[in-house]
Amino acid sequence: MLEARNHPMVRNAMFSRKEISQEEHFLFIKELSLNISKQFFAIYNSGGLIGVIYFTEIDWELRKATFGIYANLERRIQRVGNKLMSATEYIVRKLCINYLTLQVDSENSKAISLYEKWGFVRIERFEKCGRIFFGYKGKLF
Repeated sequence: MLEARNHPMVRNAMFSRKEISQEEHFLFIKELSLNISKQFFAIYNSGGLIGVIYFTEIDWELRKATFGIYANLERRIQRVGNKLMSATEYIVRKLCINYLTLQVDSENSKAISLYEKWGFVRIERFEKCGRIFFGYKGKLF
């Protein structure tokens, strides 16, 4: 998971482009077990890790969350974005989350196309870390 997150193309699309150390990663994983407003899922197939789906700012009462995905770019998997979105759809049903928001770098055209294909609607444009991002909202079912 750490290698996938630290891939230059994945880092480039994140708010923080800083490479994450193994120590920071292990601390993050430990803190996840203490925080009910965050859930991370590593998605595998028979060849190994295909990507990660993460939910933050989960409001269990209102059944909403912010989410994101990233692929393991060390592996070449066809339609990996659609595979991760299908897994996201399955997970949100199991978690009983009805409403999702996400934020994407305005230059990440592949992600924007994927999210819009899956029915997400752009609701905002904002600047963070000196870059432009778009905010989206939607449901997967």
